[in-house]
Amino acid sequence: MIAGGTAAAARRAGRHGLGFIAYTNTSGLKETFEAESRAHGHEPGPAQFPDGRRTTAVFVSDDIDAAWAEIGSYLVHDAHMAAAYRQGDDSVASITSADSVDELRSTAGPYAVMTIDDAVAYIRSGASLPLHPLCGGMPPDIAWPYLERASVAVSRARGE
Repeated sequence: MIAGGTAAAARRAGRHGLGFIAYTNTSGLKETFEAESRAHGHEPGPAQFPDGRRTTAVFVSDDIDAAWAEIGSYLVHDAHMAAAYRQGDDSVASITSADSVDELRSTAGPYAVMTIDDAVAYIRSGASLPLHPLCGGMPPDIAWPYLERASVAVSRARGE
């Protein structure tokens, strides 16, 4: 998979027969990716294009309240940093105007904390489970249990 937000990134993924994760709402990326894939003899690979309704960073927890208390400040930091270097650009899927953990948690946006069962349902709905474990500078020892629970959710979603 290649991630990007430009036509060049979409063409690169298509040219090499790879999947593409678009992180902007720029029009034409899907069409560019699909056309370039086919022009180089590939069926378009797996692709994800932001629609404003899906999250871009999911954390899987047994206790949603405890998780927000533990990792919320990292997510807010990530949101602030992303917005700072993309001022006025609301085409990036991970941009949010939330200023606090409570605000970030209460608005549908790029960051979500889900239970294992919720993550299983999310995956079975056809969505990918976007993981960003070190989001906002989160230390690996804090991130690791969220990845382990995400792995459990993926296994359950597959019926394993």
